[in-house]
Amino acid sequence: MIVEEVCLRDFRSHENTKVSLTDGVTVIVGENGSGKSTILEAINFALFKGNRRSVLLDDLIRRGASTANVSLVFHVNGRKYRVVRKRALGRAAGSALYEIKAEGEETLIAKGEAEVTHEIERILGMNSEVFTSAVYIRQGEIDALLSIEPSEKKKLIGKLLGAEDLERAYAEMYKVVSEFERRLAELKGVDSEISELRERIKSKRSELEELRNLLRKAARARDEEALALRKLEKMLEAVEEGLRLLQNYRLLEKELAHLRERLERLSHYSARLEAVRERGERYQALDTEITELKEKEKRLSVLKALLNAKRREKEEIERELAGVENHIREVLKATTKALGFSGEPAPEELEKILEGRIGELQEEQSRIKREMEATTREAARLRSRAREAEESLEELLSAQGSCPVCLSPLSGERKEELSREYRRKAEESLRRAEALERKLDEMRSELRYVEKRLAEANRIGGELSGMASKQAERQRLMQRAAELEEEIKKLEDERRLLEPVAQHIAELEREKAELAEAYEEYIEARGYLSRHAGERDTLERKIGEVERELARLGERLKEMERELGHEITEDYISELRRRRDDAQAKLTELERSIAAAEEAVKRVEGEIKELEERAASLEKKLEEKERLEAFVELLRKIRSLFHRDNLQRELRRRALPLIEQYTREVFEEFNLPYSELTLSEDFNVTLFGPLGEESADMLSGGERVALALALRLGIARALSGSALEMIMLDEPTIHLDVQRRQELVEIIKKLSSIPQTIVVTHDKEFEQAADRLLTVEKKAGVSRVVEVS
Repeated sequence: MIVEEVCLRDFRSHENTKVSLTDGVTVIVGENGSGKSTILEAINFALFKGNRRSVLLDDLIRRGASTANVSLVFHVNGRKYRVVRKRALGRAAGSALYEIKAEGEETLIAKGEAEVTHEIERILGMNSEVFTSAVYIRQGEIDALLSIEPSEKKKLIGKLLGAEDLERAYAEMYKVVSEFERRLAELKGVDSEISELRERIKSKRSELEELRNLLRKAARARDEEALALRKLEKMLEAVEEGLRLLQNYRLLEKELAHLRERLERLSHYSARLEAVRERGERYQALDTEITELKEKEKRLSVLKALLNAKRREKEEIERELAGVENHIREVLKATTKALGFSGEPAPEELEKILEGRIGELQEEQSRIKREMEATTREAARLRSRAREAEESLEELLSAQGSCPVCLSPLSGERKEELSREYRRKAEESLRRAEALERKLDEMRSELRYVEKRLAEANRIGGELSGMASKQAERQRLMQRAAELEEEIKKLEDERRLLEPVAQHIAELEREKAELAEAYEEYIEARGYLSRHAGERDTLERKIGEVERELARLGERLKEMERELGHEITEDYISELRRRRDDAQAKLTELERSIAAAEEAVKRVEGEIKELEERAASLEKKLEEKERLEAFVELLRKIRSLFHRDNLQRELRRRALPLIEQYTREVFEEFNLPYSELTLSEDFNVTLFGPLGEESADMLSGGERVALALALRLGIARALSGSALEMIMLDEPTIHLDVQRRQELVEIIKKLSSIPQTIVVTHDKEFEQAADRLLTVEKKAGVSRVVEVS
C-alpha cells in the first residue's frame, strides 16, 4: 500500500489540512505539540478507525467543531482507493470506501464502519493488529520486540499469527462440548417413554370409537324431531297469517268508524261557519282599523318627543350663537385697541393693517440687529487697537538705546515723545470703544421693545386668523337655528291633526268587544275547514274502499278456518306456539348432546394426535440421541486439535522460517557486518558476525535499531501475504542518544526495499535522510503543513 493523500478537517488541532505523499522518505518535522503526529494518527483512523486507547474518540474532534473528517487516498496492487471516516460528538457520523477509476470516477464499494474496515483488511491483507505492530511504529516502540521478555514476545507474535484465536477456540469449545453432553443427558429414558405413549394411544382410540357410535344415534333422533318441528312451524305460519288478517279486519273496522266521524264533523263546521260569517268578518275589519289608528297614536307620541328634542336643540344652538358673536366682538375690540384705531373696522381690513405693521416691525428688528453687529465689531476692533498701543508702550519703556520697532537709536527725548503718542492712541481707542458699548446697550433695549411689539402683533394676528372659522361657525349656527324653527312648525301642524285619534280608537274597541264571541266561533270553524279543505270527497271515497276491503277479508277468514278445521283465535295460536316451543327445546337439547359428543370426539382425536406427535418427537429424540453420541465424540477429538501443543505449535513452527527469511532480507539491506540471522522457537534473534555468534543484547545502539526494524518488517511481510510497501515511524528517536539517532538516520537511508517511508520527528538530523521535507506549524491553536522541499 502506498499513501497518496490524506485530508484532515477539524481533526484534533487541524482545521483544514491536506497532505500529498509520494514514494521515498517523507520527513515531517515540527515542535512538540504542533500536530505532526496527528497526520499518522489520521492515516490509522482512516484505515482501521484506530485510536490510542488513552484517548476518547470524541477527543479527535477539534475544539469548537461538531464533526471530525478524515479522507485518505492510497493505491495497492495497481488499484486506487479513497476511504472517508467521520466522527460526531458521541457517535460515528459515516464511513465509506470508494475505488478511483483511471478517469477519476469514484465507485462506492463499502459503507458503514464495520463493512469499510473489513474490506480494507481484505485489500491490504492485514488487520489493525498487524498494521500497528509492524507498519505504524509509535513513539518509543521501535525496539520493543527486542526488549520484552521472551514469553511476552512469543505471546505477541502468536497473537499476530492467530494462535490466540486458536487458544480462545480451545477454551470456548469446552463450553460447546459440555452443552452437547448436557443435551445428551436430557435424552436419557426416551425408550421407556415411547412404550408408555403407545399404550395410551391404543386406549384413546377405543374411547373414540364408543363416542362416535353415541354421536350417530343422537343424530338420527335429532333428524326425526326436526321433521316434526317443521310440520308444526308450517301450521303455525298459516294460523299466524290468519291472525294477521283478523287483526287487519279489526283495524279496518276502527278506521271506518273514524272516517265516518270526520265526515260528520266537516258538515257541522260548515253549517256553523255560515251562521257567524258576517259578524266574524266585521270583527276582523274593526281589528285592522284599530291597528292602523294605533300606529297613528304611536306617531303622536313620537311627534311630542321630537318636538321637545328640537326645542332643546334650538335653545342650545341659540346659546352657542350668542357665545360665538360675543367672542367675535371681543377680538375685534381688542385688535382695534391694540392697533390704535377707533370705530369697528371689518376683520379683513384689520388683517391687512396688521400685516403691514408686522412687516415694519420685522424690518426694524433686522435693522437694529445689523447695527448691533457692526457696533460690536467696531468696539472689538478699538479695544484690540488699544491693547496693541499698550503693548508697544511696554516694549518702548523697557527698550535700552534703540527702538524696538525700527531698531534706530533711541534718545530719552524721542522715547518720551513716543510714549505720549502710544498713551494717547490707547486712551482714545478705549474711550471710543466704551462709547460704542454704551450705544450697544441702548440698541439692546430698543430691540427688546421692538420684539415685544412684534410678539404682540403676531398674537393679534393669530386671533384674527381664527376669526374666519368663528364667522363660519356663526353662519352655520344661524342656518341650523332657522332649519329647526321650520321643523318645529311642521311637527306642530302634524300633532294637531293626530290628537282626535285616541277618542275614535276607544269607540271602535267597544264595538269589537261585543263581536268577540262570534269571532271565536268564526275562527274555529274557518280554521278547521281550512285545514281539512277538499277532504269530503276523499273521505267518502275512502269509506267506500274500507267497506269493500272489510267484505273481502271476512270471506278470506272463513275460507282459512275451513282449511284449518279450527276457528282462528289467540288461544289456538298460543297452543300451537307452546307445542312448537316444546319441540324446539327438545331439538335444542339433542343439538347440545350432539355438540358435546362432537367436542368429546375432537378432544379425544386431539389427545390422540398430541400423543402421536409426542411419540414422533420422541422417535426423533431417539435418533438425535444416537447422533449426539457420535457428535460429542467428534467434538472431543476436534477440541484436542486446538490445544497449544497441536495446531498452535504447528502454526508458530510454520510461520517461523518465513518471518526469519523476510527479517534477514531487510536486515541485509543495512550492510552491517553480519553474515547470518536466525530466529529461535521463542523468536529470539541470533546473529553471526566478526566475533562469532551474538544475541540482540550484544549489538550496538544503531545495529539494535536496525535489527528491531527488520524484525517488524519481516513479521508484517509474512502476515500480509504481499510485498510490504510502506512504514510509518512516529518520533522514532525518542529515548535515543545523539549517536543512536544518527545511526537510525543512516538505517532509514538504506531501507531501499520499502517504497514509502513516513517519519514524524522533531530532530533536525532526519532532514538529511528526507527525499521530501514537510514542516508542521501551530498558530492560535490551529495546525498547518508547509512543504520545505
